[in-house]
Amino acid sequence: MLVNQTVLRLAIAIVVVLTAQMAIARPYDARKLAEAPPSDEVVVQFVLRTPKEDQLERLALAAANPSSPRYGRYLSMEEVLETFGPEPGAAEQVIDYLEQQELEARLDAMKLYVEARMPVQQAESLADVTLYQYETLDGRQRFLAPESTPQIPAKLVPYVDAIVGLDQTPVLLPDPPASEVVIDGAHFKQGAQTSSDLEQASDPDHYNSALANDGTPAGCPEGISGGGRNPYTPNQWLHAYGLDQFHALGFDGRGERLALIEIDGFLQSDLDGFTDCFGLPRQTPSLTTVPGGPPLPGGGETILDLQVLAATAPGLEALQVFESTDGQGGPAADQTSLARTLLAALDQPADQRPTIISISLGGCEAENPLTESILAERALLRATATGISVFVASGDTGITSCRYEQDLGEQTLTNAYGIVSASYPATSPWVTAVGGTNLWLNPDNSIHIEIVWNSWSIFAELTLFGQTIDAIEMGAGTGGLSAWFSQPDWQRKTEIPNDAYGPYEQARAVPDIALLADDAPGYTYLRNGEWANVGGTSAAAPLMAGAVALMNQALLANDKWRLGFLNPLLYQFGNNEQIRGQVYHDVIEGDNETTWQVFPWGAQPPSFSAEAKPGYDLATGWGSPRFPEFFEQAQRIDPSRNLLLMQPGSWRYSLFAR
Repeated sequence: MLVNQTVLRLAIAIVVVLTAQMAIARPYDARKLAEAPPSDEVVVQFVLRTPKEDQLERLALAAANPSSPRYGRYLSMEEVLETFGPEPGAAEQVIDYLEQQELEARLDAMKLYVEARMPVQQAESLADVTLYQYETLDGRQRFLAPESTPQIPAKLVPYVDAIVGLDQTPVLLPDPPASEVVIDGAHFKQGAQTSSDLEQASDPDHYNSALANDGTPAGCPEGISGGGRNPYTPNQWLHAYGLDQFHALGFDGRGERLALIEIDGFLQSDLDGFTDCFGLPRQTPSLTTVPGGPPLPGGGETILDLQVLAATAPGLEALQVFESTDGQGGPAADQTSLARTLLAALDQPADQRPTIISISLGGCEAENPLTESILAERALLRATATGISVFVASGDTGITSCRYEQDLGEQTLTNAYGIVSASYPATSPWVTAVGGTNLWLNPDNSIHIEIVWNSWSIFAELTLFGQTIDAIEMGAGTGGLSAWFSQPDWQRKTEIPNDAYGPYEQARAVPDIALLADDAPGYTYLRNGEWANVGGTSAAAPLMAGAVALMNQALLANDKWRLGFLNPLLYQFGNNEQIRGQVYHDVIEGDNETTWQVFPWGAQPPSFSAEAKPGYDLATGWGSPRFPEFFEQAQRIDPSRNLLLMQPGSWRYSLFAR
C-alpha cells in the first residue's frame, strides 16, 4: 500500500522534506503489539542538508558516461567530503540543539548525519510521532516503527533534511534456522528440485525454468554432488560466462578490493572447505561489525557471496565483510542500519576503501518508508562519484518484491504479494541491479540456451480456508518499475515495456543485467559443513561484482581506468543494436510471472508481468554479459576523441586473441 494512494516518484537525488505527517505502510506480515515502552532507548540520525547534491550528481554521471570527456575522472573521497558536505556550522547547530535536550550527539565521519541515543519518550516528543512495537508473523523478529513520518523540530529545519532511525522495519530477515521446514521463495530455498520434482512441476500452462545439469562438473565428489542435487560447480559457470578466459591470462582480481554488506555471519571452515574442494586459493575475509559488538552467527547469505567470489576473483587484494548488527550479536536489517553499514565501508583510508561493493539484500518499496532511504542514497551517490561499482540483487519473488510469511505450525510458507513493487536498494539509480537466469549447458560447459529464472515445484497439498491447494516452492528474479525513482538519464533512450507494471510510467526499471540464479540445478556451496545447492539473485550479484573485478584489473593493465558506475556503459552498449549482440547474451525465453502462484484460489491476478523479449525487458534487463567481448568494447572507449566504440567486429587488438 503506497502512502495516501500516491505514487512517489523522485528525481535521481532524494531530497525529502516532509512538512505534513503521512501514514506509513507496515509489512503485511507484521503484527502491531503495543506502544513502545517509554524508557526503552533508540538511536536517531538527523540527516544533514547537503546543498550541493545536484552538482555532485552531475559530476558523478559525467565520470560514468562513456560519451563524456570527463569519463573515468572520478573524485577522491576527500574532495567529496570537503566540497559536498553540509554548510559550515550546520552540524554544530544540530549538536548544540541536542545537547540542550541533555543528549550526547556525534557527527559521523562522512559528515552526513548527527546521531544521538535517547529514550523512546523523548524521541516521540522530539519527532512528534508515536512508536509502536511490531512482530513479524513468524515471531522471528520484533521492531519499533512510527505510524507517521517523523517531523523535524522547527529550530533544525534549516540544517536537517530528515530524521531517520525510528523506523526499524527490516528490509529483509536473515534466513531461519535450518531445522525449520521452510518454503522460501524470497530467498534461500532449503530443498530444490530433483528429477522427480521436475516431473511433478510439469505444467503446460505455466513456464518453469528448472533444468538439470547437462554440463561437465569438476571438483571434489562432495562438491559435485551438492547433497545429491548435482548443481553447477565453479568451472561450469566460469566457462559459460567466459570468466575462465580472464583467469587464463592471469587476471584474477588482484589490486581490487571488494566489500560485502551483510546481515548474517559465516564460518571460515565452510569457505576453506569450498576453496579446497575446487582447488582455489584460500581466502580470509576481514570482518567489521557496524556499529560494533560481536559478529553475527553463521547463516546462508554471506557464505554464498564469499564462495561465489572465491571462485570468480580468487586473487582479490581484499575481501571485506561488513555486518549490520544491533551491537549485541543480532542483525539490524532496517534501511538506516544498512546505510550506516555501507557508510562504514566507504569510511576507510584510500588504500583500503573498496573498489567494488556487492549487496544481496533488499525489500519491497511499498512496505518501507521512502524517507528512510535518504541516507543510503547519499552513501550510494558518494560511492558513484568516487568510482566505486555497486551491485545489488534485484530480488527473488518474480514480478513483485513484496513477500509474506504464513505460519502453519510445522511449516512456514513464504510467498509473494500480488501488489506492484520493485525492491530497494536495487531500484536506486546509483546501483546496477542484477536479475536472474538459468543455464542449459552443453557438455563442454558452453551455453546452449539461457532462460529467465522462474522455477517452481509442488511441495505438498494443504487445506487452507476450507480449500485444498498446492503448496508451491517458487523463486524468480524480481523485475519491474520503481515507485520511488524516476527514469535516470542513462535509461531514457531505452524502450521499456509499457504493459508490464501498471501505472509507473517513466520510472526506474530493473534489473539492468542478469546472471545465473536458478537453484535448479543452482550453485554448489558448503554451509555448516554440509554441501547443498543454492540459487537466487543473491548469487548473481557477487558473480557480477567478481567479473567486474577481473575486468578492472585487465583495464588497468592496459592503461585504462576502472569501470566504476557501470549503468551508463551498460545502456549505451545495449542501445547500439550492432554492439548489443556482441556484448550481451539476449535472454528471450521465459518470464518472471508469479501471480498464478500468489493467487492459488483462482482469484483474478493483476494484469502485469515481465516477459522476456529481444532487447531490454523487465525479466532480465539486457540479458547476461559476454564478459570477454564486453571488456573488448570497454577498453576501446576514447573520451578524448568522444569515441564510444570502434567498428563492430574489429578485434585486431583483442586482448583475448593474444
